[in-house]
Amino acid sequence: MIFPFNEKNMFDQRMLEYHLWKYHGIKVLRKTLAEISLEGHLNDSRGLFIGDIEIAVVYYRAAYKPDDFPTEKEWSARLMLEMSRASNCPNLPYLFVGFKKVQQVMANPGVLERYCSDMQVISDIRKTFTGQYILDQTPEGDKAVEMALQTPHKFVMKPQREGGGMIYTLICIM
Repeated sequence: MIFPFNEKNMFDQRMLEYHLWKYHGIKVLRKTLAEISLEGHLNDSRGLFIGDIEIAVVYYRAAYKPDDFPTEKEWSARLMLEMSRASNCPNLPYLFVGFKKVQQVMANPGVLERYCSDMQVISDIRKTFTGQYILDQTPEGDKAVEMALQTPHKFVMKPQREGGGMIYTLICIM
């Protein structure tokens, strides 16, 4: 389990750890990315090892935000984990899909069609989309800000990442 340096919210993590050991005999190693960079290595067949223990699953409770990568060690550790044959939960492609900018681009006309030819499936997927707007200093961003100012009750401001928290309605901010 990859956890943040100075983790204070570990109780749910410990419950998972104890459950895996008690009911399945699976040992959980808790490591920061910095510790992984020092203690981890890949063998010739991309097996991930911490010391002499091969790791099958990497479960992330960190590595979701820029603050989790204060030095090059953390970036190198994440790359090693992704390059390993261990299952990463989540892996980088799955993590990226949660980024609002990726979701915004996927909603653009013609993008889904690059990945799926079934128009009924594409139509069903599009029914789940909602408007996502940029707030940068471009004409498109200015238009989005103007819409939000005119009807703030129709908008929610979210960070780029998924994971709960940090969600604000524009009414609360204004």
